[in-house]
Amino acid sequence: MTSCTPVSSAASPHRSEYYRAIVRPLTTFVDRVRKADAHIATPLLQLHGNDDGCIVPPTDEDRRLFDARVLEVVPNLGHFLHVEAPTTIAARVACWLA
Repeated sequence: MTSCTPVSSAASPHRSEYYRAIVRPLTTFVDRVRKADAHIATPLLQLHGNDDGCIVPPTDEDRRLFDARVLEVVPNLGHFLHVEAPTTIAARVACWLA
């Protein structure tokens, strides 16, 4: 008959850490919402594909969060603009950065 040696608690992570990891995002939720609503002073070029089925198009309502946001909805492109039209998107970003 084979004898099994139990795993010591020192050798394995604390068993309740799994549950703490589940709850941890909830404990910081209010702080994360506050930070998400903070004003952003850094200039932003936001490109959004007109045919993006993953993310809803931005609205003018979130414009209040930015000092200098340039929002462009790019026609005939989906979620992965840089993959679908790499030359066009790279040229637009380069022009904006110049």
